[in-house]
Amino acid sequence: MRCFIACFVEDGTVELMRLGGQITGVRWVAAENLHATLRFLGEIDEAQVPRINQLVTHLQGTRIATPVCRLDGFPERRRARVVVARLGGETPLHTWANELAETLGEPDRPFVAHVTLGRCRKGTSIPHRADLAGFGIMLSAPALYESVGGSSVVYRTVEHSGSRPI
Repeated sequence: MRCFIACFVEDGTVELMRLGGQITGVRWVAAENLHATLRFLGEIDEAQVPRINQLVTHLQGTRIATPVCRLDGFPERRRARVVVARLGGETPLHTWANELAETLGEPDRPFVAHVTLGRCRKGTSIPHRADLAGFGIMLSAPALYESVGGSSVVYRTVEHSGSRPI
């Protein structure tokens, strides 16, 4: 099963989706799939689920409010293939990502607090948005999720006894 540990956007999805309204050529993420990934795990065996869920429980995660500091792009703002909302401020996201790194080992890429809003085949330029000051979102407590599907991805919470849709 293809898994990741994340906090899903609970409040602020409509506002997040409006952020990229001026950008063309982007395939937007479905509102119910907006999340901040703490750690991508890739393919894991179902036997690992109890251990990973225990690690997530030890994060002592709760719902958190976090500000959106800017609209950005990966790999870079001028030729973005991924459109993201960068998250700022002092939130537990970095602490949780560091705790996971201590237990699971360093990730392939450094942790960057963000929510992916969309992807594009050709690089696009991300406009500066001065209207983000004071805009915030609410994120769920961290949990283990499985990515299921191909063209229309569904994310499911993974529990000890299997999966259930979020």
